[in-house]
Amino acid sequence: MEPNNIDLIKNIIDTIASPLISLAGVWLGWILATKAQSKQKMIDDIQERITALQEIMKVTENIPKGVNVEELVEICKKNTELYNSLSHRLVRLLGLRIELTPIIEKEIRDFIDFEFSPLFHSSVGTYTLATDANTFVKAAIKIRDIVNKTEKILVKKYDALNK
Repeated sequence: MEPNNIDLIKNIIDTIASPLISLAGVWLGWILATKAQSKQKMIDDIQERITALQEIMKVTENIPKGVNVEELVEICKKNTELYNSLSHRLVRLLGLRIELTPIIEKEIRDFIDFEFSPLFHSSVGTYTLATDANTFVKAAIKIRDIVNKTEKILVKKYDALNK
């Protein structure tokens, strides 16, 4: 190859290389920013879902831990104050269902709609428990277990995103 041709090729490469490198840098930056944005959106979504779950946990934290349905029914029969407190406190789930609708997990939403809500009669601004202690206690323990399971799942997802 003649020296003029080599110089010509070198000049063409020098002319094109700088803009191509800049373009590649812009493209790479865009890709990285998009991935970072996407990851941050997923983190924000899980944080919002955890915050909603914490509101529900504030309501369910009074359900005694480590007891089964039969034991809690016996406790409630002996301690009517606890039973009344639980029923008044857990009725708050009906309000939280409305407040947190787009955020709360589907399993919790479905439980409140189809299993928990029918346990109460509603009238003007008040709710009255419309079932026996055994049915109510089963529902209370079930929501406690659902909330605990959901918390573990969300925290695991959050931890996985923050690695």
